[in-house]
Amino acid sequence: MKIGDTLLQKYKFTFVCTEPGAVRGLGGAELHGMLFGMLKKLDAGAAVRLHEGVDKPFALEPPQGQWDRQGAFSLCRAGEQYSFSISCLNEEMVELVGRLAQAWSGRTVRLGTGVFTGTKAVEEHPGGVSYRNILDKPALSRDFTLEFYTPTSFRQKGTQILFPLPERVFGSLLHRWNAFSPLQLFDGVDFSAVRVKKYALHTSMVHFEKYMIAGFMGRCTYILPAKYAEYMALQVHALTRFAGFASVGYKVTMGLGCTKPVIK
Repeated sequence: MKIGDTLLQKYKFTFVCTEPGAVRGLGGAELHGMLFGMLKKLDAGAAVRLHEGVDKPFALEPPQGQWDRQGAFSLCRAGEQYSFSISCLNEEMVELVGRLAQAWSGRTVRLGTGVFTGTKAVEEHPGGVSYRNILDKPALSRDFTLEFYTPTSFRQKGTQILFPLPERVFGSLLHRWNAFSPLQLFDGVDFSAVRVKKYALHTSMVHFEKYMIAGFMGRCTYILPAKYAEYMALQVHALTRFAGFASVGYKVTMGLGCTKPVIK
């Protein structure tokens, strides 16, 4: 295997509610707990390493489906189908979640106070995508769009930044890329030179057990200045594609910051 061929993968897990119940907020914290509960049974040592690591090689998309929102809670319905996704940023995580996926069908799990039965788990990118694949793709146009489809924010000195500033968005992605990719990107790029062209955003509150977090959702279009060096532009474009795996900002391992490029 060549340097840079480290695989990324995104798995989609589908399950059916057998006993109705509730999760708090978007259910990301409960999903995080459920994932680590399954990993402990699968490989306790790996679960401990993941939990204690500063940089976590995964991101979660919170449970999707027909939820009834009631205040701080989301209620699931018996007989309804739901799904969630796990993005894996290194090969150990791909292997671990792949093993969970193989044993998912028919498995009974609890999420919040609801009970579910697994139906299927599939790779969203059959065969996987490598960091080299992302870097080798053709450059995007000088203006490009990211969609933040779960509440997103950035933490700074105890406060939340509620706007997708280029230096925050691409700085977050660069940190996660260099934490897990064997192909390191230059960390001296001035992302503040990237300009916001237009945006359509709104804020949303997410309930956790002991606190709430505000985040922004929607689309933001960025434009690279004409003087931006080609290697810098290629790096920004690679990070834009990487966003679909890594997510952006604060608490991505609990379903916040889910992001995807809007390809024209």
